Amino acid sequence: MSSPCEHDGICVNTPGSFACNCTQGFTGPRCETNVNECESHPCHNDGSCLDDPGTFRCVCMP
Repeated sequence: MSSPCEHDGICVNTPGSFACNCTQGFTGPRCETNVNECESHPCHNDGSCLDDPGTFRCVCMP
């Protein structure tokens, strides 16, 4: 049987149900939602933030 948790989340049995422990960068009951790490403005020196699934990248200005 496949896991109900997306993006490599770990399924944990609970009484009568389940819960998902999500990997970094994902959230939601089934880990279905990508966290937008760019909302916290992690890039410095006028770098542009690109949100990728489960992570982000900073693009530095030349």
